[in-house]
Amino acid sequence: MKIVVTGGCGFIGSVTACLLRDAGHDVLALDDMSDKAPGAVAALRERKVTMVPLDVRNYDKMKMWLESYEADAVCHFAARMKIAEAEREINEYADTNVVGTACVVRVVAELGIKKLLFAGTSAVYDESAPSPVAETAPIKPAGWYGHTKLMAEDLIRRFSDRVRAVLFRFGTVIGAANGIFASRKNEEHLFSRAVKAAMQGEEFTIHGDDWPTADGTCERDYVHVLDIADAFAAALTTAVYDSRPPEVVNLGTGQLTSVKKALEIVQGVVGKPIKWKVGPRRPGDPASYCLDSRRAKSLIGWEAKRPIAEAVKDAWEARQAALAERS
Repeated sequence: MKIVVTGGCGFIGSVTACLLRDAGHDVLALDDMSDKAPGAVAALRERKVTMVPLDVRNYDKMKMWLESYEADAVCHFAARMKIAEAEREINEYADTNVVGTACVVRVVAELGIKKLLFAGTSAVYDESAPSPVAETAPIKPAGWYGHTKLMAEDLIRRFSDRVRAVLFRFGTVIGAANGIFASRKNEEHLFSRAVKAAMQGEEFTIHGDDWPTADGTCERDYVHVLDIADAFAAALTTAVYDSRPPEVVNLGTGQLTSVKKALEIVQGVVGKPIKWKVGPRRPGDPASYCLDSRRAKSLIGWEAKRPIAEAVKDAWEARQAALAERS
C-alpha cells in the first residue's frame, strides 16, 4: 500500500511512518520541517522513506505530490498541538489545524484517495465527563487547541460522501521508538519535561496542585507512541472505512496517572531526583481524563499494550543515546 503521512517528521508521525515502512508499505512523509522530532530524519532515511518539505496548507504542491505518488491512504498528523500556546496563538492554530486539514481532505477527495486516518485529540470532550470517556461523551473543548481539532473533524465529515475516514482521538503520547523521541521548544508534555528535568537537574513546574483530583494535580491517560502507531497500521487493513459518517475511535489505556505519580515513575526509571515547584494552572487544561477504548478493540482489534514505565524507559534511553552520539 502507498501511504502518505503528513507531519511525517514529527514525533508521532515519524514513528508511525517507520512502523508502516517496516510492515512493507511504501511511505511518503510530508512535513514543513518546523518541528522535527530528534532522530526522525535519520530513522526515515534508514528505511528509505521519501521525505518532502511541504506545508499542508500549500494545496497546489500537496496535490501535485499526492497525484504523482498515487497514494492509497493518508495518515494526517500535521498540526500544532500545544495547549497553552494555542491560547496565545489563536490565528496560527486555526490556520494550521483547520485550514491545513481542509486542504488535505480536499486533495484526498479530488484524487479519489479512499482512506484518511486523522490524528485527533481527547481535548474535544467535555472535561466534566466521567472517566473513562467514551466516544459518545459530550463534546465541549476546554481550550482553543481542542476547538481547532474539533473543527478539523467536522471538515472531514463534510467530505464523507467521497472520503472514507477514521477519526482517532487520543490524549498524551509518550515514549520513544527507533531513536525518535519528543523534544520541542517550550515543551509542554509532562514526561518529556520530567525526563529533561532529571537529566539536566532543572526544576520542574507542576501547573497547579489544587485541581479536583486525588492528589490535587492533573490526571492524564498516557499512551505509548508505538501503541498509537499500531492503531493506525491496524485501521489501514480493516473494513472500518465502510461507515458514514466517519467512525470516531478513542485510543487510550483507560488508566489515570497524576502529575505527582508521573514524577515518581520518572525518578524510578532514571534513578535521579526531580526538584519541583507549583506554578499557576495552564489555560485550557482539563483536570482529568482517561479514555474508554473498547470500540478500538471491537473495530480494529487494538488495545494499548505498553505500560508507562516502559514508555519512560524508552524515552530516557533514546535521549541518552542522542547525547552520547553528539559527544
